Amino acid sequence: MLRNKWAITLMAAALQLFVTNVQGGGIPMPTDSTLYTTYDTSPAGISWYTCGTTGSGCYGGGYLPANNPCALLEDKDRITKATADEFDSERYVYLMTAEDAKNPRLTVYLMKYHVTPSYATTTFSLVRRVKLSNLVGGNGVQCYAAANGAALYLGTNASDNAVMVQKYSYVTSPIGGFSPPSPVSGISADNMGYVTVNFGEKNSYNTDFYMFGPDGLGVEVGGGHQYLPNTLNTIPFH
Repeated sequence: MLRNKWAITLMAAALQLFVTNVQGGGIPMPTDSTLYTTYDTSPAGISWYTCGTTGSGCYGGGYLPANNPCALLEDKDRITKATADEFDSERYVYLMTAEDAKNPRLTVYLMKYHVTPSYATTTFSLVRRVKLSNLVGGNGVQCYAAANGAALYLGTNASDNAVMVQKYSYVTSPIGGFSPPSPVSGISADNMGYVTVNFGEKNSYNTDFYMFGPDGLGVEVGGGHQYLPNTLNTIPFH
């Protein structure tokens, strides 16, 4: 599980649960439960490490086998159980793999934390594998991904279509394309849950976009590129 130079080290959304009680239950929560999980990639999989200040240092790690992983997203955290001095929480983790040209996939995991005042345990369990039939993968492709409460929006720069994957049902539907065809060139989301999918190389004459609302429905289609900023990540103007 050695970290390599070209790894995408994705700081997962920190589990900042400075909560003193569970809504409606009045159960005291641990007062120092800030955790984070980071990820490193290699051509054959993803290494993960959970660290934080529940006690000190890191609390373990693991490996998720994957063929040419290229994008990763985490969903919001949810507390599932709490007592006076410990709690359990869980979140979905979405791993996109380019694999070969005909087999891009989305693999969904359920990540669970068990947290005590002095230690934390992290586990991953497989939920679903979804074939992204409308996308083109392969070595060296650039993957794009964003999400809101309704769906995930995925694409590669080798594909003339993007794909929407509904959360929980995992139904897929194509996004695009345009005529003449142009490849996906970026996907961005804001904190309100709006998502844009851009097509075509920047500064070319063949650029277009789709915009989706927080409910997953389309709200705008037009020419040019549109980007949505958020409070966590920069917009890559390229």
